[in-house]
Amino acid sequence: MFCNWDGEEHGIIGSTEFTEEFLNILTNRAVIYLNVDTISANQTFSASTMPTLYHIAVETAKKIPNPMKSERERGRMTVYDTWFKNFPGKLSNHPEFPDLRAPGGGTDHVPFATFLGVPIINFSYRNAT
Repeated sequence: MFCNWDGEEHGIIGSTEFTEEFLNILTNRAVIYLNVDTISANQTFSASTMPTLYHIAVETAKKIPNPMKSERERGRMTVYDTWFKNFPGKLSNHPEFPDLRAPGGGTDHVPFATFLGVPIINFSYRNAT
C-alpha cells in the first residue's frame, strides 16, 4: 500500500489518524513502513532504521545502480558505494555499513513505530559536508 499524509508539520495528524482508524488491519498485516520524506538533497542516499533492518538497508543499496553519472565515473557503481564513501559507518561490529542512524521523531513513521510496533526505514538523500 502506498500512502500520502497531510498534517505532518502540525503534529503528525494524517498518519496518526490513519494508524488509529486502521489499527486492527495494520496490527495484523503491516510488515514494514518505508518512509520517504526528505529527498531534497542531491549528494547521496541515506537511511535511518532500527538495528534489525540494517542488513536489509545496506544489501538493498548494494543492488541499486548509481543514478549519478559522475559517481559511476569515479567507480562508485551502486547507491551503496556513494553512501559509504560520503558517510562511512561507525559500528565496530559492522565496519562495512555506512552511517545508519536511529529514526528520530517528528515525521510520519512515528505512529507506526511507537503505536503499532511496525519496523520502519526512513529513506532520504543528504548532501555531504
